[in-house]
Amino acid sequence: MPTNYGDDSSYDAYMDCLGKLHATMIDSETLHTFIAGDFNCSPGSRFFHEFVSFSDDKNMIMSDINLLSGVYTYISDDSLRVSWVDHVLATSSVDELIDNMCILNDVI
Repeated sequence: MPTNYGDDSSYDAYMDCLGKLHATMIDSETLHTFIAGDFNCSPGSRFFHEFVSFSDDKNMIMSDINLLSGVYTYISDDSLRVSWVDHVLATSSVDELIDNMCILNDVI
């Protein structure tokens, strides 16, 4: 997903990517969906509201948000900044199968 540079262009690019993800979901016609990846939005960030709205509109559950707290999935090169930008979305049928989740920061 596009990075937030604080401008209209990055916002438009982010929304475009969410639209493409939605179109892919419609085209696949699946009943069970699991999407994991770098959504470039952490709780409280500019794009997070759009991510939550996307999840809610598609009846997806934010599995990582429900199972984890106080974690981070990004560490800056100088190790001074961390954020939680990677997320897991699942339909309820898939989310019910997830009983544990963790972040492995000690692996390259």
